[in-house]
Amino acid sequence: LTARKATGLSTRKVAALLAPRLAITHATLANYENGKTLPPMPLLTLLADLYARPLTWFLQPGPTLSGIRYRAHSSKLSIADKHRYEGTCLRWLDAYIRLEQALNKPLRAEIPLSQVPGGLSPRQLAAHLRTALELGQGPIPSVVTLLERLGIRTLEVETALPLWALAATMDGTPVVALNPRASADRCRLTAAHELGHLLLGHCAPSAAPLSEKDLEAAAYEFASCLLIPPAELEKACRPRSAVALCQYKEQFGISMAAMIYAARREDILSESLTKRLWIEFAKRGWRENEPGTVRADRALR
Repeated sequence: LTARKATGLSTRKVAALLAPRLAITHATLANYENGKTLPPMPLLTLLADLYARPLTWFLQPGPTLSGIRYRAHSSKLSIADKHRYEGTCLRWLDAYIRLEQALNKPLRAEIPLSQVPGGLSPRQLAAHLRTALELGQGPIPSVVTLLERLGIRTLEVETALPLWALAATMDGTPVVALNPRASADRCRLTAAHELGHLLLGHCAPSAAPLSEKDLEAAAYEFASCLLIPPAELEKACRPRSAVALCQYKEQFGISMAAMIYAARREDILSESLTKRLWIEFAKRGWRENEPGTVRADRALR
């Protein structure tokens, strides 16, 4: 299943590609993938060739991703695209862990996710994390380093697809994959957003049955409060100045648009003022290209 997903092929397409050499139905393939029946060796040999994998890869137990959460333009992303990206991420994550083992350099969490208290609101959770990691109220130099301090393996998996990140668990280990093609401010917010999914339990098998909209809103609220605490956000908005917002953007590494969204949610900005700001953003072309520079936050480990 993992190998097929990495190619983006459907079971019907695989059955069609195998037809000249082996007659098999897509339903039979699905049964093999789901573990209902064991595939014969001749079939595994053909699949190894089709999926460009060594035969031994199919004979050894491998890692799997579960509880996958995407930060993406879901309407522009096909299921096959997701499966292909998941497969690529899985291969790199597996290599990452094997390299850690070979070098005897495991990633050690200062505060395991299991020790983060549950039942907190996204805003409370962001405040708790800042306190627990002694971050104060100032800017976070690297969100990626913050994830790693919590034991979350974070790496970059580049793609031209309209997606910015993936959060999941790999055999019980929290992982995040970031698309480095995104802008620096988007990468930081996305990394914090995926951290929110993990901390709020959205990637756990027993995750609360919330709507997709509610899950994304909770993770976004956590991310914005983590990057810039509400008290600092209020200071950024107090002058009612684009220059001040740009200065805080460069200081805290969060986009002006994200600050405006957060300020409206926190009722720091009124609805009417927020609308005027969006109109001004559209006039100046800032929806696509904001002023201000944010330093790149790279996954380097």
